[in-house]
Amino acid sequence: MGKIITFIFIFFLSLDAHAFMTAKYMVQACTAMIHDNSESEPTIDLALDFGLCVGMGESVLRAVPLIMEMRKQDGKTETLCLPDGITVSDISKVYVKYHIDNPEFMELPAFTQYIMALGREYPCK
Repeated sequence: MGKIITFIFIFFLSLDAHAFMTAKYMVQACTAMIHDNSESEPTIDLALDFGLCVGMGESVLRAVPLIMEMRKQDGKTETLCLPDGITVSDISKVYVKYHIDNPEFMELPAFTQYIMALGREYPCK
């Protein structure tokens, strides 16, 4: 029982972190990952940004199929269809480009903006 309570507590803490992280911060983190300079001296900030971008990207890749399945069960159409073999690096590039092209969305929550960016890039046909 204690493990379940701990899991629920950690889960809700992570939701809060994702909910309040802005797209602007995530764009900065993913830009650092995309333009990885392996030849330069690594820093703590670069490592944290890299980890943040990869972690959010993995979360999005795992969440999108679940979100689309819930939409189908609710009688709604799928709006986002990720291609087979898509990677965290691929979706991070889409995310950064989307926000460079649409800077007005930079202050919105990072996770929901990931879904919006991917929906525009990979709509279901």
